[in-house]
Amino acid sequence: MPRVSPNAALIDDQTLRKYADRIQLRAIRRGGAMLKQVEPSKGGRPCENSGGQPPELTRTAVATDAGLSEHQRKTMLRVANVPESQLIAQVDGARQAGRSSAICASIAASQVIPPL
Repeated sequence: MPRVSPNAALIDDQTLRKYADRIQLRAIRRGGAMLKQVEPSKGGRPCENSGGQPPELTRTAVATDAGLSEHQRKTMLRVANVPESQLIAQVDGARQAGRSSAICASIAASQVIPPL
């Protein structure tokens, strides 16, 4: 018969969840930093802006090739633009309020913690 007691002790332990949230946030932030390395397009009609040639590489194309949705791309860029100290403080505050890691990242990206 398997021992259940070690697993039962982990049910209320949030340490692993916090580690997973931090890893997820780090991945979101790093993905945004990588997307920021691609120069943003100038907008408008591509043929008029680049002398008749469409841009070789755009953030949208890179994100799409990586399998990211538009929402994921924008969230990554927003999170990457938040200073590290402010990001950690806001995510920790949101987590203490009982919000999930995805919501924490969005809150940090918007730089506003909405009321419950």
